[in-house]
Amino acid sequence: MRRLAEGGILNRGRPLRFRWDGATLTGFLGDTLASALLANGIDIIGQSVALGRPRGVMSAGMEEAHAFAQIGEGDASEPLIRATGVELYDGLVARSLSTKGVLPSQLDHARFEKRHAHCDVLVVGAGPAGLAAAFQAATGGARVILVEQRPSLGGSLTADPEPIDGAPPSEWIARVAATLRAQPAVQILLRTTAVMALDQNGMML
Repeated sequence: MRRLAEGGILNRGRPLRFRWDGATLTGFLGDTLASALLANGIDIIGQSVALGRPRGVMSAGMEEAHAFAQIGEGDASEPLIRATGVELYDGLVARSLSTKGVLPSQLDHARFEKRHAHCDVLVVGAGPAGLAAAFQAATGGARVILVEQRPSLGGSLTADPEPIDGAPPSEWIARVAATLRAQPAVQILLRTTAVMALDQNGMML
């Protein structure tokens, strides 16, 4: 498995330097840690805890079950983070896991945002169906919250060349996004996971 040499959502004019297991590597704006590692020829991300068998990247999203990494250093270090869900940024420090990760020994001084919000329609996923549903609800006057785990809107449309209403998918995404962001009753939450609590303490992601 390797990253594509061209195309996709990468900005190849914006190189980013990061460190992996002490080595300095380069990726591009739009890479995840996983795609940048693959582009640098690194396909072994860690080892299984029980038998030490090699583990690599098996998916391209938050469903990834193998490629976990330790992100950050010191009190800002976090273990067991999916490499497919980490946006590459300049100066990122990460390392492979030969165990289940290491919790920082220092006090965590990070600040975490939270909000209490209410809506008429909650749309989970900002792919073509999610964007269309949010657009329909918002233009109908509903209070809408659109939740997307990725850092950008569009989902599968970002890799689909087929035109929508005679325009490239990127233009359709931009047009719908502009309409949604212009609505005061619409909230768009990127890099967000929706969790549903069910009866009898059940839970769905």
